[in-house]
Amino acid sequence: MVKDFPQAAETSPVARNKGIWLKRAAILFAGVGLLASSVTLGATAAPAPVPAPKVAIPPALDWQAEYQGQKICSSWAKPGAARLSELLEETYGAYTTYIIRSCATSGISEHEEGRAVDWMVNAAVPDQKAKADAFLEWLTAPGPNGELGAMARRMGIMYLIWDDKMWRVYRPEDGWREYSGCSKKQSGSYNTYCHRDHIHVSLTWDGANAATSFWTGVAETRGPCQSSTTERPAGAPDAPSTLMNTETGVGLDQPACRLGASSSYTSRSYDITVPVPAVENPVQRVQLQKFALNAPESLSIKSAETVTFDQGAEQGQLVDIPLRSDGKISVTVGAGYGDVILRGLGNGAGAPLAATKPARLKLKKLAADRTYVNTPVAYRGVVRRAPEGSAIKLQFRKKDKKKFKTRATVPVTGRKYLVEKGLRNPGDFDVRTVLRQGKTRVTESTQTRQLAIDPAKVTLVKPARSKSGKRVKLCGAVAGAPAEAQLRVLHRPPSGQWRARKTVPATNGDYCIGIKVKRPGVSRIKIDLIGGKKSPWGESVKRKYRLRQ
Repeated sequence: MVKDFPQAAETSPVARNKGIWLKRAAILFAGVGLLASSVTLGATAAPAPVPAPKVAIPPALDWQAEYQGQKICSSWAKPGAARLSELLEETYGAYTTYIIRSCATSGISEHEEGRAVDWMVNAAVPDQKAKADAFLEWLTAPGPNGELGAMARRMGIMYLIWDDKMWRVYRPEDGWREYSGCSKKQSGSYNTYCHRDHIHVSLTWDGANAATSFWTGVAETRGPCQSSTTERPAGAPDAPSTLMNTETGVGLDQPACRLGASSSYTSRSYDITVPVPAVENPVQRVQLQKFALNAPESLSIKSAETVTFDQGAEQGQLVDIPLRSDGKISVTVGAGYGDVILRGLGNGAGAPLAATKPARLKLKKLAADRTYVNTPVAYRGVVRRAPEGSAIKLQFRKKDKKKFKTRATVPVTGRKYLVEKGLRNPGDFDVRTVLRQGKTRVTESTQTRQLAIDPAKVTLVKPARSKSGKRVKLCGAVAGAPAEAQLRVLHRPPSGQWRARKTVPATNGDYCIGIKVKRPGVSRIKIDLIGGKKSPWGESVKRKYRLRQ
C-alpha cells in the first residue's frame, strides 16, 4: 500500500520518530503472533520468499551503475518505484511503502525525484526482519559469474539502507557498511534515521523507468559516455554531417554509450569542434534527429549562446547555434542518461533561421498546499515561446493513480497564465500544466506541484444558554460546500427524537441560524451539510446545550 511521504526531514531523526512511521500496534500484534507460534513445539518457520521475475531473465547483466544523487525536483512516483512497491506487496504482503516527498524537505534521498522506495518493515519484529533479510540477500547475492549484487543491477537499484547499514551497487566490494555512525545511535529516537523501521531503496534512472532486465527482459548494458572532445565537419544542407550519435559513438570517440549528466562526484561535458567560417556572427545549423532522456530534464547545446531542448522536443527540429571563435560546441544533459543524434547542415552567416529555443512552461508554487473540495485554487505560471493558437491544460493525478487527467483548459494570451479550478473529490494530488497546440503536445511544466484536498467541513460553536421559548442562535463556518449544498439543522429535545427544524443554502464562510426551542433541559443540535437530494455531502457536527425554564 503506497502512501504519501510524511513531511519530516530524514536528516532529523527525533522529529521523524514521533510515531509517524513506527507502527507500534503492528509490532505488538506481531509479537503476539510470534508467541502463539512458539507454543507448537518443534515447529520451524518456512523460509521467507523472494520476488519472482515476470519476464525471462537474459544472460547479459545490466551495467554497474554509478552514483547519481538527487538534483532536480520531480516528486511524482516513477514507474519503476511504483512497480517495486507492488512487487514487495505481492511477495511479502501488505506493508506500507512511501515513494515521494516534498521538494521542500532537506536532505538527499531521491524521494524528491520519485525514484526511492521506503518499505516499512521493522528490524525489531522477527517475522518482518526475516522478510527484509531474505529480500536484501537475494538482491546483493553474486550472479552466475560472480558479479556482486546481480539482482540489484537487474532491478536498477543504486543503494540500500537497512538496520544501521548501507550497501552500494557502485561499490559492492565494500559490502554492508555502517550508515552515518548509527552504531553509536542506539536510542529509539534514531530508529527512522538509522533505518531500523524501514528499508530505503534508491533507484538509478534506468530503474526508475523500469527499463532494466528484471522488468523488460533486455539488459541495459550501456553506461555513460566519458567526457570527450572531437572535431566534426560542419556538413551542408544537401550533404549533412553527423555531429554526434550516441548509438554509434560518432562524435564521442568511443563505442556506443549514452550521454550522462554531471553529478556531485563526476563532471561531464561532450564537446565537438566545427570549422568556423571567416564571416561576421558565424552560426552552425544543427538538426535534432533524436533526443531520448530517462530523466525529466533537458538537453543543452552551448557555443557562443545556449539552446535548450525539452523532453518531447520535435524530432527533425532545426536550430542555428551562434559559434564561438574556436568553433567549440558543448552538449550536456541535466539529469539521467540519454541518446542524442545531432546532424550538421552547414555553417555561415545570416542564415534564414535565427537561433531559437523551444517553448517553456512553468507552474509556480501554490499559495497553499492544502484546501477543501469545491474550493477554487489559483494556478499561476509563465509560458515562453508558445506556438500560435496553443492552449494550457491543467492536469491532476491522484497519488495512487498512474495517469494525469485534464480538468481545465485556457488559451495562451501572453507570457503569464492563470487557471482557477476546484475539485469535487478529496485526496492527495499531483498537479501540472501541459502546453498543447491542437492535438500536438508541445511541452509540460518543469515543476509538478502537490495539493491535498480535504472533504467538505461544517463547524458549530457551542450555543449559549437560553430560555425556553426564546430563539437559539447557532453559529459556525462552512468550507468546501458546492453551490447546490444546504445546511440542515436537526434538533433533539430531552427524551425526544431527532427532527429537522430548518434548511438553508450553504455558503462557504461563517453562518448563523436561529431556531426556537420550547422544552427546557439538555437538548442536542446537529447540523448536516447535504446535497440537493438530502444526501450527506460532508461532515456533520453535533453539540449539546441547556435551556432554562
